[in-house]
Amino acid sequence: LWCLFNYLDVFITIPRQRGKTMSVSSFLSGVLLLFGNNISIAGFHKDNSLRIENVQHIRDIMNTLPSYLIFKSKKNKDNINSIEYNPLNNKYISFVAQANKIAAEKIGRGTTVPLVHIDEIAIFENINITYSTVVNAMHAAIKNAKSMKQYK
Repeated sequence: LWCLFNYLDVFITIPRQRGKTMSVSSFLSGVLLLFGNNISIAGFHKDNSLRIENVQHIRDIMNTLPSYLIFKSKKNKDNINSIEYNPLNNKYISFVAQANKIAAEKIGRGTTVPLVHIDEIAIFENINITYSTVVNAMHAAIKNAKSMKQYK
């Protein structure tokens, strides 16, 4: 978490049941709901069930925060694949690993976001293809965010 708060790219593989999922979900929820402004976060997941589970973790955290911290609005889009928080113009969008190499390249393109979470990177199918396209798009987003003074 220290690396994330200090804008350092992190690759970490930790054994199961060590709290990594909830730690990252808490961090992403903080950015989405409290600290971020006009930011998009992308979540890449090894399969659809993990995508749904991770979006639900963020939604659960949102629902447990005190009402004076979260502005409920019908404009906030919320479904099994994404969450939008309009008061801060933030969104979390999610994607699933692709077995097809062309599809694996496409999911990384167009996701110009400064913050990316890749869950289960060690078993993410075609990660070598998806990661390359994600990083290129991410660098453009970081440059844009820095120019708007939203990112150090």
